[in-house]
Amino acid sequence: LLPAVQAARESARRSSCMNNMKQLGLGLQNHHDAKKEFPRLQFDNCSGVSCTDTTNTWMKGGFVSLLAYIEANDTYQQLYNSTTPGGGAAYSKWAYPSFQKTIDPYLCPSDFFPRGAGESPPRGTRNYVMCQGDRCSGWSNDIKRAAFIWNNGAVSAPPKAIQMKDITDGLSKTLVLSERCIGGDNSNSIRGDTAFSGSLTSNPAGCLSTAAGDKYVDPTQIVGAGGFSKTGRLWADGCPYYGAFNTILPPNSPSCSIRLGSGDRVNGVFSANSYHPGGVVACMADGAVLFVANNIDSGDPTQSYPSVTTGKSPYGVWGAMGSISSGSAELLTTAF
Repeated sequence: LLPAVQAARESARRSSCMNNMKQLGLGLQNHHDAKKEFPRLQFDNCSGVSCTDTTNTWMKGGFVSLLAYIEANDTYQQLYNSTTPGGGAAYSKWAYPSFQKTIDPYLCPSDFFPRGAGESPPRGTRNYVMCQGDRCSGWSNDIKRAAFIWNNGAVSAPPKAIQMKDITDGLSKTLVLSERCIGGDNSNSIRGDTAFSGSLTSNPAGCLSTAAGDKYVDPTQIVGAGGFSKTGRLWADGCPYYGAFNTILPPNSPSCSIRLGSGDRVNGVFSANSYHPGGVVACMADGAVLFVANNIDSGDPTQSYPSVTTGKSPYGVWGAMGSISSGSAELLTTAF
């Protein structure tokens, strides 16, 4: 009886997760209706500081922008109008009350990790993440292959955000959201932790060798030192490590960064993952929500990353789903 009860409970949690994702997908549609663009993965409000500033004033993520369109406008206004709470140019996102709170629609009920556990003050957590497509996250401000632009603060103004018209592969064939597990319990699990891999510069194959089953093989190579938090522990941060996933390795694969010690892990391959058996929940650009299985075709991980803007993905159906203009619509048509 117990397995049947557990399965029924997980089925209910997965249904709730999909409802959350539907709400976020609708929020993205409403954002586009109002702004004529999708939010950036990371943005700057340019309020009270120079737009050339390269500190954490750049780091507010797209999920802050989305608050205004999921009936959380009060929190949105608090965060959008804040610049340097607590003093100093590089505000500490975990020292400001609005960053410590939890936003229920941003949390998957199947993720059992305690909110803010082990941190003082507790940091607001988040499971849902934005798609950075089939190129290694954080390598360029000019990556136009995915639905969300990342800005690293090194330019005088944020790059132009993606509009629906830019998604030439089709809204129903292009991923915008999925999920990642909240990390920080020191379990070395591929669900929540991220490993260091120095071989990501050419292709993602080296990341696969960092894990055996669902555990990383070397606990000393788990990133997160230097006072920086684990995956999902800074809900408002737009850094790819906290706010994004890639369609490179299939769901519930290892995640890897090229940085091990202190500093932002912006460069890496960040895999979608969840505690749902067999896959992850995801949302397409037209708002449709689906469950993507771990065994989805993901191509050849020994192949080099695709070009910055166009061209077919070397990472199969999964890679094509993350690209807005790969020209792989015929591949995707056979996948659904």
